[in-house]
Amino acid sequence: MEDRFNEQANPLFKDHQGDLTTVYPVDGSASFTATMVFNEFVGAIDDRARAIFQADSDDYNNPRRGDRLVLNGRSWFVIDVRKDETATYELRCDIAQEDV
Repeated sequence: MEDRFNEQANPLFKDHQGDLTTVYPVDGSASFTATMVFNEFVGAIDDRARAIFQADSDDYNNPRRGDRLVLNGRSWFVIDVRKDETATYELRCDIAQEDV
């Protein structure tokens, strides 16, 4: 399944729904840009801004907790990483306090 999604579905999904996002790795290595699909939502309990970024493993390999993602001038911090069977990462993020 990974090969089929990685070669056919992921590029189309990224091209039509993706946004160019700058990644600042928590380990201090060089920043880079990757196209990711963004979905923002507000927590029902605490009203804190949260988001899910979906990234193709070909564009952003080995994401880690603490990585900072910048989209449209707003900084998001990765708090959880999940890799699925379609060769994509789902990154659960919280917004930086200064961007609230």
